[in-house]
Amino acid sequence: MLTALRPAGSSPSTMLTVAKRALNATSGQFMPVNPNLQTVRELPEDRIQIQNVNQLDGQYIILVTQPKAVGASRSR
Repeated sequence: MLTALRPAGSSPSTMLTVAKRALNATSGQFMPVNPNLQTVRELPEDRIQIQNVNQLDGQYIILVTQPKAVGASRSR
């Protein structure tokens, strides 16, 4: 599924980031998780893994950004 997001010369791992807000929040902004803590696993898993998170402690969403060429750095 993540490979469907692969525009020419880019990788889903450069386009996806996770954002979080408090568990019981009904409003408020989602804040991006540190990109150095997340790993996008494409084939065969289709999974985004965040280091040191083994229990959900908030509300999470996946943000999709513009594709970057493989090897290009992420903007912060």
